[in-house]
Amino acid sequence: AMAIPQDHLNTVQLITGFAQTLQAHDDIGLEALLAPDAQLPPDVPDANTAVNEVDGISTTSLTLLSATPDRQIYSGTFWALPNPDKPSSWDTGSNTRWFALEQTPTGWRISQFSETPIS
Repeated sequence: AMAIPQDHLNTVQLITGFAQTLQAHDDIGLEALLAPDAQLPPDVPDANTAVNEVDGISTTSLTLLSATPDRQIYSGTFWALPNPDKPSSWDTGSNTRWFALEQTPTGWRISQFSETPIS
């Protein structure tokens, strides 16, 4: 079995926080969770777009897929209600997203979130 890193809770909180910033349409809050050079999906050019894609979102489950001392990869399922007035990369109901988290000088941050698996 893979040993769960000590800061596992911090990284889980980062991803649930990601969903909370989308729910609150808080682009400043989202940017604070992202690594400086974070990669967003091609159809999500910036944090402002990301937070306006949904009217509602909640985290259903998170799975730690791999972990090294400075990088963790998760898959997550989220229940989402897309914003009917904006193009959205989210479907109504259940959605899966992947996250890479990296250790930065200021702690764990989301370095990538993706609509397809991250290796």
